[in-house]
Amino acid sequence: MKRFAPILGLMTAMLVAACDVPEFDPPSRLTQDRVIAIKTEPREAAPGDTVTITGVAVTMDGEPLLEPKTWIVTGIASFSAGEQGEEIPAGELYMEAPGLPPFSFTVPENPNEFEQKFGIPYDPEGTVLTVAMAVGDLEDNPLLALKSFIVMDEPAKENPVFNKIDVLVDAKPTEPGGDGVTVVGNEGAIKLIADVDFPTRGDNVTFHWYTATKGMEFSVEKATEWRLPKKAGRYHAWCVARENSPSIIADGEVRIQSAGVDWSHAIIEVTSGE
Repeated sequence: MKRFAPILGLMTAMLVAACDVPEFDPPSRLTQDRVIAIKTEPREAAPGDTVTITGVAVTMDGEPLLEPKTWIVTGIASFSAGEQGEEIPAGELYMEAPGLPPFSFTVPENPNEFEQKFGIPYDPEGTVLTVAMAVGDLEDNPLLALKSFIVMDEPAKENPVFNKIDVLVDAKPTEPGGDGVTVVGNEGAIKLIADVDFPTRGDNVTFHWYTATKGMEFSVEKATEWRLPKKAGRYHAWCVARENSPSIIADGEVRIQSAGVDWSHAIIEVTSGE
């Protein structure tokens, strides 16, 4: 993994720009390259824990976007409150490229080191950090995304675990081949079901489906219907499972949703068409 010198002005602009989230209609339709999820593992961390951060970006055709990702972890909690800071506290940028390990860092155990690294003091009952991610060339309109991340002395919440996406044709399960591709005829419609475990078992669980075609029914449920394109070809479907849980930060107020995420990807090959 390579480390790059701080580029504070550039990353400040990236964070501010990331607050303007474009609208997608319908949300499940991919009409441009997009970041669809960022995950921290563990979901919440304690001082001394090593945290691994991954993100998934997809092209407007639904394929994985394998361009380099640039990360910064900072203590700009004001972004979570809808405010914009003037600059990012001192920190380092990290670059992740295809074929390299995901970005990992260790949370400092010393409170002074924590404040020096992230720009805010550590609160054992809950400290909010911001993960910023850019996908692509930093000088050429990269894709931007933010995620809040909580550090506390006694973390308790875990990420969901996405096992697979089940594909049903005429209500019967269809298994993918050795290459991970599920082959179907032009069946008109198939059913996709998310197979996910939720260790934390939060109340607010949603499933977010994405594809580049017009035929996927918008849904936040674990199952959705996909009217397949008539044209033969290979098509991609993504599902991101989210579990949002309110977190109590220091003074007894609920200030942020602790978001646990995981995702899966299904490739469907339609072998017949008009």
